[in-house]
Amino acid sequence: AAPLASVSAAEWIQSLQFLVIVYFAAALTLRFPFAAMSTERDTAWALLSTPVTRSLIFTAKAVVQVGGVVVLTVFVTLLHILILPTTVVSAISFVAFGCIASATIGFLGLGIGTRFPNLHTTDPQQLSTSVPGLAFMGIAMTYGAVSSFLLFQWFATDLLVYPAVLVGLSLLTGWLIYLTVVRKL
Repeated sequence: AAPLASVSAAEWIQSLQFLVIVYFAAALTLRFPFAAMSTERDTAWALLSTPVTRSLIFTAKAVVQVGGVVVLTVFVTLLHILILPTTVVSAISFVAFGCIASATIGFLGLGIGTRFPNLHTTDPQQLSTSVPGLAFMGIAMTYGAVSSFLLFQWFATDLLVYPAVLVGLSLLTGWLIYLTVVRKL
């Protein structure tokens, strides 16, 4: 019970706010990176006939799309810090966890959207309610819950194992998505 007593009320709330941040990143990802390949339906022939490898096209989309998700998520994360001021260490941890989680979720969404494109519609609303879209949201929310738990444990114990687990989980997720997508391309 001693580690839990060391967590301030603001840190408890930040751990819960992190779920909101993750949901924001997942919703943003579902609208843009997840739909990035499916919305190429009418222009896919032009994209695929360029003298550029498909993995390079995927990488370029990842940099732009995931970068946008991370930037917007960091902005929202900073707004949360302004609403609920905490210690400098807690704020930096919150932003760092937000960057890692949003990058992972953005890459996950782009990867699933690339692996299972829907070339029958370009409507992002229909894409988000497809089986891959719902599966992405389920995976993203599970990842978010685990990330929030790791953030809370980091606040409670100050053990570096929790941020290390988040980084390892995120890298493993990204690597598996990349391998899966590159095989399809």
